[in-house]
Amino acid sequence: MSLLEQALKVYPDDPTLLALRQRLQEEELRLRREERTKLLEEVQVALGRMEYTRATELLKSGEWDSSDLPDLAAQAEGLLEEVQRREREQSRPRLGTVVPKRRESRNQAKPAPAPVIVPTKKPRVGALAIIGLLVVVLATLGILYLKGRNASGHVLVTAAPWGQVADVRNAKGDHLNITGQTPLRLTLPPGRYIIELRNDQRSCRVEAVVQRESVSKYDCAFPEVKVDDLVQKVLSAY
Repeated sequence: MSLLEQALKVYPDDPTLLALRQRLQEEELRLRREERTKLLEEVQVALGRMEYTRATELLKSGEWDSSDLPDLAAQAEGLLEEVQRREREQSRPRLGTVVPKRRESRNQAKPAPAPVIVPTKKPRVGALAIIGLLVVVLATLGILYLKGRNASGHVLVTAAPWGQVADVRNAKGDHLNITGQTPLRLTLPPGRYIIELRNDQRSCRVEAVVQRESVSKYDCAFPEVKVDDLVQKVLSAY
């Protein structure tokens, strides 16, 4: 249940995980009932053979929680009282006439030993069911993890006065086939990127960080061209 409880801490309202937790609790209760029932059967066999010490040890070896299994707890308490009562009767001295033993003939057949009752082992279907449920839980957690890991983020790039996308590279240096003109909204996997913009002969570079399911805004400002300075520079060349 620890793995399931960890998943419920992340997704406490997920109906699939809640249903799995309820199913696991029911299966654990069924297995406890099966084990306690088998233990009570062994106690009854020991009581029939007058093995009171073994019967007491079996009853004290299990945990009898009356809140989970009240009927089996009451049955165990009654068997323990019966074992203690028979032990007291067995240890109590008996008064009466001693009946002489009769001579048994050598040819007299000996009584057949009492049949030994061996409790049959029930198949552990519950263990297989728990394994199946754990597989479903792991698969669900894997899907949720991959879904969160692969969630993309968004980058909003603006430029003044405008810019054309020249290149987009990720942290590994891989070039991405992305084109467009600002304002531009890009959807990318989480990570670091370098976005280069061009405006005629001028260029601008933006180092963007993309986070899952969030929008990062970046602005690229190109230097303004002063017409007077440009004319003066051209005239001075002649």
